[in-house]
Amino acid sequence: MRPGLLSALALLIALPSAAAAQTAADALPLGPDARVVEVRYACTGMKAPLAVTYVTDGPNSLAVVPVEGAPLIMAATMSGSGVRYMGGFWLWWDQGDHADLYDQRTPERSSPNRACEPIAE
Repeated sequence: MRPGLLSALALLIALPSAAAAQTAADALPLGPDARVVEVRYACTGMKAPLAVTYVTDGPNSLAVVPVEGAPLIMAATMSGSGVRYMGGFWLWWDQGDHADLYDQRTPERSSPNRACEPIAE
């Protein structure tokens, strides 16, 4: 990881909203080709859209996903299809046309807690 990235990630964790996560993502020590993108999703069991911030810089890929009322920073991991992001006990699996959120602590962890589709904007 680049110097200062851990400090910036700690700041992201402390923020209360996805909008704040986007602002803090701007403070990361990113290279000139880095991308920060917010995607809004309609998810099962949720009235409000879920705003996920994706940060990509070379080999580093992160997703900041609001989980249980707070932004959770997830790092990309290996996947057979799409991109899997892990953070704590949570898995966010983005497959392009849809994404799923899994709580890995539950016995039903093979079924998503939230099934989401991107909102066209």
